Amino acid sequence: MSATITPTSSSSKIMISLVLNYCCQSTTYGAYFKRGTTIIGVPATAGSRQSVTSGLGYTVDYNQHLQGKIEYLDSPATTSATTYQLFVINDNTTDIAINRGAVGSGDADNASSKRSISTITLMEIGA
Repeated sequence: MSATITPTSSSSKIMISLVLNYCCQSTTYGAYFKRGTTIIGVPATAGSRQSVTSGLGYTVDYNQHLQGKIEYLDSPATTSATTYQLFVINDNTTDIAINRGAVGSGDADNASSKRSISTITLMEIGA
């Protein structure tokens, strides 16, 4: 997921608001943003711990969705078009499904499977 904004002033801040509907199995995930190629909104690294903006839980029911919400206020210091992109990581090789049930039995065509939407909104503050 990504979105682009062109600030009107280099002193503006950008509020990133994300609502992520997802399903995953057997592990927890973490999410963070990149502004262009720069990772933003994460703490300093500490040993082998993953540095993320937000942790994301899991459910063992492949048909159920979880919702992660993240807000972050960035200071890009530019008037150029700026792209923010969401990245999701985990500690093994299991998949995460965004806007649908999990890989495997979760995206079946039946009444218990779900489809949803996720949104990323960028808002310029204080031009």
